[in-house]
Order: sequence, then structure tokens, then C-alpha cells
Amino acid sequence: MADLSGWRMRQRLSYLIITCTILCALNQCAINAQAEIFFGPILNPDSSNGGFFGTDIFSWGSFNVDDRARVDNNNDVIRISSGFQQPNSHGAGMSIHISNGENGNSGDDPANPDAFNFIPANAGFGAIGNPDGRLANGNSVRFSFWMRQDPNDLVQAIPSTEPVVKLEFWTEALANGADPAVNEHPTRADRIFDTQLQSAGASFVDLNGDGSVNNQAGGGGDVFSLNAEWTLVSTTYTLDDSGWGYDYSSGFVPKSILDVEEVRATMFWSEFENNDLTDGGSVLIDQPMLEIYRTENEMPSVIPNPHPDAILADPDFDNDGQLDCTDIDQLVMEISAGSDNPAFDLTGEGQVDLFDLNSWLEQAGALNNDSGNAYLAGDANLDGVVDVSDFNRWNSNKFTNTPAWCAGDFTADGVVDVSDFNVWNANKFQASDHVGAVPEPGGALLLMIGFVGLLRRTH
Repeated sequence: MADLSGWRMRQRLSYLIITCTILCALNQCAINAQAEIFFGPILNPDSSNGGFFGTDIFSWGSFNVDDRARVDNNNDVIRISSGFQQPNSHGAGMSIHISNGENGNSGDDPANPDAFNFIPANAGFGAIGNPDGRLANGNSVRFSFWMRQDPNDLVQAIPSTEPVVKLEFWTEALANGADPAVNEHPTRADRIFDTQLQSAGASFVDLNGDGSVNNQAGGGGDVFSLNAEWTLVSTTYTLDDSGWGYDYSSGFVPKSILDVEEVRATMFWSEFENNDLTDGGSVLIDQPMLEIYRTENEMPSVIPNPHPDAILADPDFDNDGQLDCTDIDQLVMEISAGSDNPAFDLTGEGQVDLFDLNSWLEQAGALNNDSGNAYLAGDANLDGVVDVSDFNRWNSNKFTNTPAWCAGDFTADGVVDVSDFNVWNANKFQASDHVGAVPEPGGALLLMIGFVGLLRRTH
């Protein structure tokens, strides 16, 4: 009798766990995701495709920017040439733009009204557990890329200004005319925070290696000495909107993290006043990457940006011309086993881990999704939508040792358990091709009722 009673207790507990799981899926409890997100490395930057769709490459005056200066293994390299022996040659650079969605403001200056941002906030903000799926205080952001002097056009003279690497936060989206349909001419007042100008937290590039950086506002960040070898350049900022704002003609207007519509990571060479880049030479830039983590503690100390010369694994592991469940399941098995097999190292950092899983989801999404967006975590059947069909796969394999993405092991730890459900729950009813809620099917509610009925019958 005691054994039968124990079995019934275990059965009731199992049904209770399942019931609570379904209730959580229907937003009856809160679960915070802690996953990191990545934008990049962008292997093929495109100056004609700026805004939120890749890199925005820009130049003024006699600067020259070529986004296909070199093409190595389907990897475009940016070349920026400075001045051609002409003083006051203005500037050039590159940036990555990330949408934070509409801020709902009407604008504080009649001459600078708010234009509605039709680009939703990037799904990654929700994936790391941010409230309302938007940027939040405490998030830690890191921008990195590989840079070197052009071996065929080395820096010959000390330029009066050298590159700055910084992060900017804008209250208008797609500024500088990246999408005229959204906002054709935002002003500098739309840039409400700049880590170079307002926090002394930007990084700088010492082009000529003399140990100092010339004529740049700001400071306090890292300085990277550049030579003819590839150097990993980066800047990091943990968000705190205390003191954010802009000095309008009518006076200082405070701003907060809620006002941000765009996150912009920028490498800018030169300013517009008193710059002389005579014989400034040229630099090469490769593989820009933007990482965002929920907290500074969750940001790994090692930057997962692969060396430009690294040989990256082909994500089509079975060589059938498709990126599908067979491929990602093999990758999850390798990650869970801790093999570090180079054939599965998609990021080139020497390990096979969740960074490679994120890279596979990005590459497969670029190939399979109409939008080119990465697959969302929790999309077990890789159909572009995180929904009940994906939950059903998790439910069919729950509490089993099944190292397979398409069986519900989204954390690649070899076990299908509650941690994988948490991943599904963080992205439930979201679509890769259209970020935002999709209709919640009634089947989820029926499943809950069914489990509650089973629980009652065990009494």
C-alpha cells in the first residue's frame, strides 16, 4: 500500500509540474531569460544597405570608403582611406544600427517632432529578459571589430585626429536619412547619449603607434595600437540613464532609457573642425559585431569575435545543401558533449559552445527565412514561429537525455528540462520574420484543462 501511495504522490507531482508549466506559458507566472544576443560578425558589410539591415558605411570630403576592398572566403573587408594629401578632409567610418522600437513620445521641440518608428524593437532585447522587449538600464553593450593598417598603404604621417569607437543612443530611429520614409532629417538633438562626448567611456585607435591619441574629445576608455597585423578593437558600456538628455534652445530636457529608439555602434575617424589628415594612410576593418547582455556580469571576458583569418566551419554539417534539423541537432550533440570538434566551430574561437549555436541560428535564418532574420530560440521545428507545435516537441521529450534542438534541448546541455521550457516561454508566440505577437492558439488552453482534469482524477 505504501508503494502504491508513493507512486500516486509522484504521479500527482508530475501532473502538477506540467500544469504549472502550461500556466506559465499562458503568462500566469514570470520567467526571466538570461541569454545573450549578437549582431554579427557581419561578414559582408554593404554601404548601400544601411539602417537596421547591416552596416552603414559613410564618408565626407576626400575620404574614400570601399566595402569590397578585399573579399576573402565570402568575407568583405572595408577599406577607409584618409585624405589623399588633402587637409580638412572631413571624415569617414562605419556603424551598426539596432531598433529599440517606438518610444511613444511626441517630441519636446516643435521644430523637431517625433516621427513614428515602424521598425519593431529587435527580438534580442526580449530574449535577454528585458521588460517589454526593449533596451533596459543595466544592460551591457559591447561593440568590436578587427582592424589593421592597410599593408599596401601604411600610415605615413601622424594624423591630427585618430579613430574613436563609441556607442550612441538616439531618440529617433534610423537617423541620418537611412530610411527617409521613417525620418528623413533627424537633428543632433536626437542623439541623447554618446559614450565619447558624455561619459568619457569610448575607445580610441592609435594609428601610428606613438602611445597617444590626437585631438579627440572624451577619453577614459581603452586605446588600441594599430599596425599591419589584425587587432581586435572594442568598446563596452553598461547602461545607466542618470543625467541623460539634450540641451535644446528652450533649456535642458532630461531623457531616459524609455526615450531610446535606436542603438548605434560607431567607428568614426576624424572630426569636422581643424583636421589635417595629410598622408593619413588607409585602414582595413573586418567582422563588426555588437553584443548585448542583460547585465555586465553575464558578459564573457573573451570577445567571441573570430579572427578574420580563422577557418570557420560550414554550418551544413551533412553537406546536403540545406540547413535543417539534422544539422542543428548534430551541433547540439557536440556542444553537450564538450568535444570542441573544429568541424563544428562556426565562430572560430576554438570552442564549440552556445556562441556557435547562435551563429547557426543566424546563418540558417539568413538562408531559410524570407526576412533573413535569425531563428528564434525555442523554434524546435524551424518553421520561423515559436508556438504550441514547438512546445509539443519539448513536452514529448521532457525530462529525457536528448541532446537535440528539434527535440527541445534549446540550451544544448543534453537534457530536455525546465531550462529549455524557459527558453521557449521567453519567445512564445513570436515569429522570426515579423517580430511581435502572433495569435495564441486555443489548443494551449485545452492542454492546460486536460492536465488539470488528470490531476483531479488522481485525488
